[in-house]
Amino acid sequence: MKRRLAIPSLVAGMLVLGATAHPAIAQFPGHPGRFVARANGLTTFAKDGSHPRVLDLGTKLDGVSVEYPSYTPSGTAIVFDARPGSDIEIFRVRARGGTAKQLTHDTTDEWGAQQGPRGIVFVCIRPSSEEICTMHLDGSHVRRLTNNHAEDWNPKWSPDGSRIVFSSDRHGNHDIYSIKADGSGTRRLTRAAADELEPDYSPNGKRIVFWTDTAEPQLVVIDADGRHRNVLAVASPYPSDPRTPVWSPNGSRIAFGVANQIWTREPNDDTGAIKIVVTSGSDDNIGWQPLP
Repeated sequence: MKRRLAIPSLVAGMLVLGATAHPAIAQFPGHPGRFVARANGLTTFAKDGSHPRVLDLGTKLDGVSVEYPSYTPSGTAIVFDARPGSDIEIFRVRARGGTAKQLTHDTTDEWGAQQGPRGIVFVCIRPSSEEICTMHLDGSHVRRLTNNHAEDWNPKWSPDGSRIVFSSDRHGNHDIYSIKADGSGTRRLTRAAADELEPDYSPNGKRIVFWTDTAEPQLVVIDADGRHRNVLAVASPYPSDPRTPVWSPNGSRIAFGVANQIWTREPNDDTGAIKIVVTSGSDDNIGWQPLP
């Protein structure tokens, strides 16, 4: 079954992809803020699961399906994709809601965006395959980084902006790969029999979490170079796929979406530390807000 996956994590200065200044980011390790989930458009929750808040996205997106929300590194905005017409486009909205700004205006789908130190990385259709592209914060200067007759999905920036991690089926099933910010230096990080999907860098850039689509789907943590693979233990199988895993801004926990809930756990085999934070009203596309 095909899964379009992304979910689900800016330093002061100049963009390497263009001379556009951008705001200061939360320092890492940062402090965990609110969760955001694809639910009733976009809904945010306090880090303990309380105080749900449905975000206003503007009249253009009323009743429109929204996917793959992720907080910007400053924690002040959320990037997501939506289909307001015939194509999926990328938007950004303030963290407390408001009229969302449309960043792409293409005739093909563009989705799974994340804003990082060197602009926005996302999935683009070029022309019949799904590739990794980047653009400036205002949606200009789109640059294609990969060129494969394959599905390149779920791109995420490393915290320092030097590399991008993603999944690709270029050698059969989906494995985890990384590339430099200019598209060079491809590294294949996993070689598994099952699809491995939705990677996310830890706040210090040293580890990567993703989930593997085995008979009993699991979360996996590896070093950023692909070594020291650890399938995180569970006392019993998750009730559904542990989707869009994201690190907490301080690196102490991993959050993921399971069966319209948000779960968290430590990045180790301590099954007693697994918690269901949001018990209902969420979705499997989530993000975690970094605060200074």
